[in-house]
Amino acid sequence: MKLAQRKRNQILPRSTRRPTARGWFGCPKDGGFTAAQSNAQPLTFPKWQIERCRRLHTICLSIEKAAQSGTPLVRAIRRAASTNRNRFYQCDPARPVRFGPATLYRHFSNWKKAGRSPESFRLGYSGPSSQIKFNSVHVRKFVRYATAPSVLTSRPALQRLAKTLGRSIRSMLRYLPHNVKSAVVRLHRARRAVRRAQVEIIRSLAKGTR
Repeated sequence: MKLAQRKRNQILPRSTRRPTARGWFGCPKDGGFTAAQSNAQPLTFPKWQIERCRRLHTICLSIEKAAQSGTPLVRAIRRAASTNRNRFYQCDPARPVRFGPATLYRHFSNWKKAGRSPESFRLGYSGPSSQIKFNSVHVRKFVRYATAPSVLTSRPALQRLAKTLGRSIRSMLRYLPHNVKSAVVRLHRARRAVRRAQVEIIRSLAKGTR
């Protein structure tokens, strides 16, 4: 089977070859490639970027294992950042490894969103391409979430919708129609004003009963 695959790779151009079992960067895959990743074309990367991918993949696996064993995620990330401090790439001893806690947290989140694929560590990676397209159905969902009773800000609704679509809150604000955002803002502003008035009335009644 391996010999047949090798012969096929010799015949086909590089852009049509299929990824190997260890992915583009030589990193072990955990869960396999997604549909978008299986159609990606293998590229040529500098050696230090390949080593960077392998290091980050190993670090993310260790962070996930520590979190599953009961260690808080923030503590596991800080521990991993401390372990990899003041280190250099083996293929380029003059290039330092810069993995701070914030960097590792960002890479760990992207790694999980990408299905634990080392492709997410590639420089210039823009995230999975399987994001759900934003349409009028999602606008109605946002309005339903944002206008629910006792909701005073639109952030919980944006977070809920962004999690469903696999997008960021900033992109949600760009996609929402301006008139919808304005109406929701006015509603929440009026609700907060009513809440403040209620608090003032309760305080004045409490002072009057003394």
